[in-house]
Amino acid sequence: MSFLHLFFNKSTPSPPPAPPRQNPTAGRKIAIDASMSIYQFLIAVRQDGNMLQNEAGETTSHLMGMFYRTIRMIENGIKPVYVFDGKPPDLKSAE
Repeated sequence: MSFLHLFFNKSTPSPPPAPPRQNPTAGRKIAIDASMSIYQFLIAVRQDGNMLQNEAGETTSHLMGMFYRTIRMIENGIKPVYVFDGKPPDLKSAE
């Protein structure tokens, strides 16, 4: 009989499973800056180093990213609200 056998005896009952963690944002509406999300997916989502494209050659990386992120949020009980904020303020025009 080994030393480890004393601690990992199969006849010893295992502890009960931990209760599922509660999502503090479940059931809430979350505002998301749509232009930043779209830009993020255009930069990040690639296949073999190229942006995802449909048969016509149009870029679809941003659509796939937004679609799957939205699904993941809804599955976790979050209600996403995408905000399209229009023209940038004058302070940003110098950048």
